Amino acid sequence: MRSALILAGGRGERFWPWSRPGHPKQLLPLANGKILLTATLERLHGVVPPETTWILTGADLAPRVLPLVGDRARVVEEPV
Repeated sequence: MRSALILAGGRGERFWPWSRPGHPKQLLPLANGKILLTATLERLHGVVPPETTWILTGADLAPRVLPLVGDRARVVEEPV
C-alpha cells in the first residue's frame, strides 16, 4: 500500500511577499487558482488512499488546514 506525507508547516518567510505568517504558501491559491494544499491532495487522489495520506502542519495552522483536507487525509499537528 502506498503512503504520502505532505509537509504543510512553516512561517511564510520563503515565498515573500505573497507568503507571510498569516498567509503561508500552502494556503495560497498558486496552482491554477487552487490552494496549493488542495491541488496536492487532488493529484494524490486515486494514487494514495486517504487513510495513508498524512499532512504534517503546525498547531497554529491546523484550524485552517483541517477544513481544506476533510476526509482526504489525516492531519498531524506539530506543537512547535
